[in-house]
Amino acid sequence: MTQVTNSDDDLALLQRWRTGERDAGNELVRRHFRTVYRFFRSKLDGDVEDLVQRTFVTCAKVEFRGQSRFTTFLLGIARNLLLQHLRDVKRRPQPESLSVAELRDPASPSRQILLQQRQQLLMTALQRLSLDLQTTVELYYWEQLTLPEIATVLEVPVGTIKSRLARARDLLRRHLAELTGAPAEDFDDPERVAAWAEDLRGAVDNSASR
Repeated sequence: MTQVTNSDDDLALLQRWRTGERDAGNELVRRHFRTVYRFFRSKLDGDVEDLVQRTFVTCAKVEFRGQSRFTTFLLGIARNLLLQHLRDVKRRPQPESLSVAELRDPASPSRQILLQQRQQLLMTALQRLSLDLQTTVELYYWEQLTLPEIATVLEVPVGTIKSRLARARDLLRRHLAELTGAPAEDFDDPERVAAWAEDLRGAVDNSASR
């Protein structure tokens, strides 16, 4: 059996996994677990481990010739499984309630609490978006996919992704303003929103190891 190394590319690992090399499959899962976990965790309540596992099992069965990044291929599978799951349960999970008074309180006892409140705020705002808009934002900010790559995952033209991203940013501004009572203009700074998104990504990643 060929030894697996960190320098092996994803396509090579996938091909070897399909021929029965379990170590190659384990390395693929190790590399991309957090990406797939984030995708499901931000959209569903409860345990998402089964959907994560099914995503990797499916990727070993579906043809992939390296026409796109492996991440793009994997997230396309995850999206299809998510849509099937939502059709099965016949409803979109509702976001958790948020204490607006708590978010407005400037007398927080620590920076960590402020960070947690900010993460909860952005997650609630994200979950108020439609599934397509939420996914577009997360693929752009969390996974740093290009617009053409996002279009591949969501199976729509690039122009549609541009429109969705602009629409999602505008709605996020409005939702954040509603949740905090602050003017929408306070959330115009794209770097600020990007920093919040990075914080939230870290929080979701941390939940994967609990």
